[in-house]
Amino acid sequence: MIHQKSSKKFTLIELLVVIAIIAILASMLLPALNSARETAKKIDCLGKLKQIGVAAMMYRNDYDGHIIPSKATPTDWSGSGRSQQLWDYIYGRNYMGFSVSPTGWPSAAVTAWEGGFRCPSDTTLMTNPGFARRSYAVIAHFYSGLNTTDISVPKAIKYKTPSSTYFISEMDYNNSLSSGRDFSKACCGKGTNLADTMLRSSFDLGPNHKNMANILFLDGHCSYRVRWKYRYDRTYYEYKTSSLKTATDGFNEN
Repeated sequence: MIHQKSSKKFTLIELLVVIAIIAILASMLLPALNSARETAKKIDCLGKLKQIGVAAMMYRNDYDGHIIPSKATPTDWSGSGRSQQLWDYIYGRNYMGFSVSPTGWPSAAVTAWEGGFRCPSDTTLMTNPGFARRSYAVIAHFYSGLNTTDISVPKAIKYKTPSSTYFISEMDYNNSLSSGRDFSKACCGKGTNLADTMLRSSFDLGPNHKNMANILFLDGHCSYRVRWKYRYDRTYYEYKTSSLKTATDGFNEN
């Protein structure tokens, strides 16, 4: 006698139940996956700020303790606003190993420059593919000088609590705090306006990672803040009085 093998087939209802279960599991897992992805971007961003901090320390050692180059928006070579004296250009070319074109422009290695200066959460599209996007900017005070009478770029030794002094942070490129600043054109080696190179107020820092902003402190360490100083009460980061303590109050956590 020949026995035929019987095979059980899924009914349409059973198949729909399986699909529904998979959809429910996916909806439960996707938020966790998105959160993990954003956490990874935040960590990557912190790592980039840390490398910028290492370059800043090397610059400081080479230039008698000065923190950044003295000029914010000169036009030193071909093209309006292009500058070989901007902080990002000096750090990137001289201390982070990024190459430039024969004319000195970072377009020779846009991907490499963005690898050092573009936050992975920054999806801003550059209108010119030859420009390397920069997501970070310096607290304006470091360009403005210590006070109303001493307008030279300050040295690190002037700051008594560098571990609590904001130095470089992410720009609010998503305009989350509605500061009115346009950060869409910020790129390496170019400073056509103040938004390109510096953070002028506490509303210019960007809560770009689940409502948190990554910050490089003057002593070289990096951390994130949900409530950085004066986040909810706008204050300006340029000098205000002849007192260094008062001048740095806005961006020093002490």
